Amino acid sequence: MDKPLMLLTKILLALWALITVPGGLLVIFYGPFATSIVWPPPLAAIPTFHAQLYAAIAIGTGVGSLVVLRQNRWGSAQSMIALYFANAVFAEYAAFAQVAAGPVPFQVWFYIILGVFYLVSIVVIWRGQ
Repeated sequence: MDKPLMLLTKILLALWALITVPGGLLVIFYGPFATSIVWPPPLAAIPTFHAQLYAAIAIGTGVGSLVVLRQNRWGSAQSMIALYFANAVFAEYAAFAQVAAGPVPFQVWFYIILGVFYLVSIVVIWRGQ
């Protein structure tokens, strides 16, 4: 049965869209946002073009999340939640590798906390939906 979305599922979808759409637009139209906020020193500088390509993917997934929220059906959300899971697993790996390599800005710790929140929430959602 294609049930309506649980509150936690809606929160994850909305949070993803809230981070990726405005953040992605800032990276695309204001390049320094990428190197000053998203990937600040001492992280290695990311070329603006690479950051913009990543931002385009982020915006696309954010818009997809808004579409799923509007549809309010678990069948529509399953693929997006699977995308969140894959993203969180590999983002956690990248973040922990960066922490192990040396000093990191506080943003990396925010990414780790956000990733753990997503991973735990996804398990709860997949069991409850």
